[in-house]
Amino acid sequence: MSGVIAQQWATSGDRRPPCAACQDIKRTWLRALDAGDRPQAEAVIVAMGLHQRAAHA
Repeated sequence: MSGVIAQQWATSGDRRPPCAACQDIKRTWLRALDAGDRPQAEAVIVAMGLHQRAAHA
């Protein structure tokens, strides 16, 4: 499942390569999904939102 989600995320139209922090957050999110750790995956999504607003707004 995470492979499909990762592929969709990678092809979502983002024209700039992701920064190192984005890549780290995405890897952490995918590991949480693969492990079935929904609370961790949700926390990582929140972290990504905060990072996106702070670093890329």
